[in-house]
Amino acid sequence: MKKIELDLTEEEIGYLIIEMNCLLRSYRKFYKGQRYDNSNMGSAFNKVFKVLTGEDHERYLEVNSK
Repeated sequence: MKKIELDLTEEEIGYLIIEMNCLLRSYRKFYKGQRYDNSNMGSAFNKVFKVLTGEDHERYLEVNSK
């Protein structure tokens, strides 16, 4: 495991939240002919989303609770 520390501006945080939200909404769904279903990817993206927002992503939780 690797622990990282970053200094981000509010604008950078906002941008990352938007990007992580879009990616996690596509998790385990088909999108433009592609399926984002790698569990390591989902876990990593959710960890970033949680650090930025303080909460797990609802789509990530929904898919992993099944």
